Amino acid sequence: MKKLANTLGHVFNAACYALHLWTVWIAYFQNGEGAAFLTLLTPLLSWIFWFFVLWKKFGFWHWYNIAIIVVMIAGVIIGFTDDDQEESSQSSQLKDEESHDDL
Repeated sequence: MKKLANTLGHVFNAACYALHLWTVWIAYFQNGEGAAFLTLLTPLLSWIFWFFVLWKKFGFWHWYNIAIIVVMIAGVIIGFTDDDQEESSQSSQLKDEESHDDL
C-alpha cells in the first residue's frame, strides 16, 4: 500500500508541474513575457489568479478551471492520506523502541 501511495504522490507531483507549465503558457499568450515570468515564479498564487481570470473571460467550466479543481481536491486527499501514513510509521517506530527496551 505504501508503494501505491508513493507512486500516486509522484503522479500528483508530475500533474502539478504540468499544470504549472500550462499556467505559464496561458499567462504568456494572455499578457506576454512579463506575465509568464511572474507566473513561473509564483505557482499557487498564479493558479488562483488565472483561475479567476479565465472564469471571468470564458466561464467557470473552462478546461483549466476544471484541472485546478481536480488538482486541489487530489492535493487535499493526498495530504490527508500522507498524514495517516506518518502517524502509522511513528506508531510502528514507538513499538520497535518499546520492544528494544524490554531486552
